[in-house]
Amino acid sequence: FKVAMVTINNAVAVALEGPRNKKKYYSPYRQSRIIFTTLTLTLTNILVLICILLSYFRSNTQETTSEVTVLPNWDDRGTNLYSDRHNALPNIGYRNITFWHFRKYGQFWVSNDECHNRNFWDIATRGGWEFSTFQIFEKYTVPNETIVVDFGTWIGPTLLFHGSFSRRSFGIEADPVAYAVAEYNVELNRNKTWGGRISVDPGCIARPEDVGMTRMKA
Repeated sequence: FKVAMVTINNAVAVALEGPRNKKKYYSPYRQSRIIFTTLTLTLTNILVLICILLSYFRSNTQETTSEVTVLPNWDDRGTNLYSDRHNALPNIGYRNITFWHFRKYGQFWVSNDECHNRNFWDIATRGGWEFSTFQIFEKYTVPNETIVVDFGTWIGPTLLFHGSFSRRSFGIEADPVAYAVAEYNVELNRNKTWGGRISVDPGCIARPEDVGMTRMKA
């Protein structure tokens, strides 16, 4: 690119100035034209270089895996629930699972903590939990192209599934206990080829007129 710019500039200079070994006598008008052309070419080169640099940094920014941290808006009880589960998870253990109907994508490491849903992973991997949801993700997620936002990630079954072949997958979960497990499951798969393309954040989605405090009882 640099060589091409220099070649263009030299060609224009020769056209304006004539042969280099010939003594040159310029009128004021000719001199002003040469100065104007030189400045124009210099500015053009600078602008092209700026555009190339911006394009490069923009493409790198789009592909980066670092995300803006989303801070949870839990009360003290919610924060304590998250902390207690987060600290307990390393002692609960984990295992490798396979979604038998989607063996091409569905192989992950998951925590043995199933958030009080006994045998959840055994049921889900056999197609006994929201099977049509996995079919929809498989149908409409173009591998390495589609960006997916997973609202209500829970402990991460669908997030891990489409995250293994999407371009990027973002999970959102409001429940502090479920979020702790989902976060742990995401980290368990971080060393996979697709592990850096998935993330989960604590949050809740609502219409502006519905924003407020709601207390749920189990």
